Amino acid sequence: MGLYSDTVNGGSADDILRDVDGTPIDARWIAEKLGVENPDSIEILEDVKAVPTSLIGRGPHSFVARITLHIRTNTVGADETPTFPRALFIKRCVVQDLLEAFARPSVKIPRDVNSYNNETVFYHTFCPILREKAGVDVAKTYHCHVEHNKDSPELSRFLILVESLDNYEQVRCQDVGRLRGSLAQLARMHAFFWNNVDYLPSVRDKLWSRGGFWDVEKTTIPGDLSKIKERYDTFLERFRGTHAVFSEPGVETLGDELQHNVAWLDGQVARIMHSGRTTVVHGDYKNANIFFRKDFQAPSGGEPVRPDADLGMCMIDYQWTGPGVAMQDVIYLLTTSAPYEGCLGVQGCEEELLRFYHVSLCEHLKARGEPAPTYGVLLDDLDIVALDYFRMLFSYMLKSATLQTLIDNKEKFNRGQYIRNLDNLAWMVRKALTCVRNVKSKYTDWKSS
Repeated sequence: MGLYSDTVNGGSADDILRDVDGTPIDARWIAEKLGVENPDSIEILEDVKAVPTSLIGRGPHSFVARITLHIRTNTVGADETPTFPRALFIKRCVVQDLLEAFARPSVKIPRDVNSYNNETVFYHTFCPILREKAGVDVAKTYHCHVEHNKDSPELSRFLILVESLDNYEQVRCQDVGRLRGSLAQLARMHAFFWNNVDYLPSVRDKLWSRGGFWDVEKTTIPGDLSKIKERYDTFLERFRGTHAVFSEPGVETLGDELQHNVAWLDGQVARIMHSGRTTVVHGDYKNANIFFRKDFQAPSGGEPVRPDADLGMCMIDYQWTGPGVAMQDVIYLLTTSAPYEGCLGVQGCEEELLRFYHVSLCEHLKARGEPAPTYGVLLDDLDIVALDYFRMLFSYMLKSATLQTLIDNKEKFNRGQYIRNLDNLAWMVRKALTCVRNVKSKYTDWKSS
């Protein structure tokens, strides 16, 4: 159900296809989870472990595999069509097994385990709601095991069994048409949860208090907050002379301004969420987590996508999903997944995409009878959440970046465009400078250098 080439570290079907207690998963187990009539009979399923090695993966955060199901022809009538899927995807997060295979600092374990819990709960509780009530295409969930040990996180165990998205594909970089599709999907999900009193209380109770992985509360390594200026200055020194943006006004003091406004930005995000613009954000909405059906047709940029339109796409991975500001997902998508050539580097293209998202969001909110924000309000929100996100990029994601690492990352599927392409990185820096200027013109309590 995805391209895991950046994280796969081998493994075999026998090693990965196990229940959380270590019991091998067989056809009887699968039949029971699918609700197949007469689950004691395993004859209708065979070759459960005939999984191509390219679709088996052991990563630091999960063991994953695709399961192919076959029907024994002598158990199904000629006129019968099986109601279960022909391929499944299993994701197993038994924390002790993960830690044995991939060591990590102990300070990171509780947050990582919380993210596994968040994803499993979202698949179990909220994915069916999105499919049935919001028209958002997500993988159908067949089984979830949630065993979250808050006192001893290393003893936690999670397992997800969903349909395999065999009729879908991923891309390493989205063109403008696919970006419109991705934004249309966001608009649909954001509008469904927007101030939705029927579901937001449950979201707040079961998921993160704030979606995304970079808010202050989730930052477990102190240096990621206290050394923003230091790491930015080092980053700037490494890239000085590689692009014109690194000599533009304001670039020298950007790190210092982000350092002095960490708490201010965090408070502003909270303010937006308490001012009638709370929704549920995906939190990691990038190429690796977005699937396009093979017959995908890009939406037109001149009009909003109808609430009942077939978008032909699907999203996965909800480790960082939770309440948040809609523009978090939008700026994250543009920064990680939009190409510079043919998109961000084309005059007017970024604005066209932002306006497309806005009109699509308004169309969905109108269908719900919910007041819609103006385009200007969304841009104001974008300035805040973009700087909050960029603050994390400079202090963590880019702290070791060089021109050579950008070249080395060029073909790495799970990396954002900003860390794979110099022009995209320069766009991000310039966007940060623009956001700082916008914030300074509107807020008197921003701390300037």
